[in-house]
This record gives sequence, C-alpha cells and structure tokens, in this order.
Amino acid sequence: MGVTGNAIRELSRMTQRMRVPGPALKRVGTYVVGLSQQAFKDQADPTTHKGWAELRDVTLERRRNRDNSSVKILRDNGHLFKSIHHIITGKRTVAVGSDKVYSRMHQLGGTTSPRSMIPGKRIPARPFLGFDKQGGMEITAIVKRYIVKGKR
Repeated sequence: MGVTGNAIRELSRMTQRMRVPGPALKRVGTYVVGLSQQAFKDQADPTTHKGWAELRDVTLERRRNRDNSSVKILRDNGHLFKSIHHIITGKRTVAVGSDKVYSRMHQLGGTTSPRSMIPGKRIPARPFLGFDKQGGMEITAIVKRYIVKGKR
C-alpha cells in the first residue's frame, strides 16, 4: 500500500479517536481539577491569578478560636477543596465543579440567605474554577495529542 495507504490508515485511526473522545475528556477533566486545586493552594483566581479577598476579622477570630492553626481562605474544613471533581457528560463534554451547595457562593460571590449561619452578609467572589490562556493552550494540546497519537 505504500505512503498513501499508511496515511489513510492513520487518518482512519484519528477519525475513530475523534468519535470516542472519552480518554481525552478524562485527561482534560483531571488537568482542570488540578488547576482548581492549585487555586486553593495559591488562594487566587485561576483565570486572573488575582489573590482572593481576605477573610473578615470575625471569620478569622472564629476559626482561630476553634483550631489555633493558620487560617487559609476557603479551607475551613477542606470539604470544598476535596469536592472538586470532573464528570464526562454526554459523549463530548467534560464538566468540572463541586457538588457542595455553597460552592456557587464562593465562586461567584453574593449575599447569604436570611436562614444561613451568617444571614444577609455579602460574600466576595473567590473563584476557584476556571483556567487562563496557558491552561486553554494545554487543554488544546491534550486533545491534539490524543487525536494525533492516541496519547492519554
């Protein structure tokens, strides 16, 4: 078959990999979860790298009195950090997020409900999900490696 036959076989393999993107989506999801975990470590927005708003004095005091440890933003008990995960939804989509009800408030900011622990208080946005331009380029590279070489 020669060169043309080899090219056709390789194009056929790439086409098949594009039809079954699950392995690439799994790798992308794992990568984006890692970016989110790094945001917690850096205490900064993963898209802008701007530091999160500082904790209020009342929060600092409450947490210091409870455990006498260093106080990290969004790391009161570690549940939010540990809840970040990815799922493959449908055949061509991966979603990254948290199943914690309060995660949306921390990501976007807002005002607490009248029934919350701290009713009617403004909570600043402290984004922990997302990626910057470099992250987008790495995601593209992950997908390209999978399509062209089958690397996961």
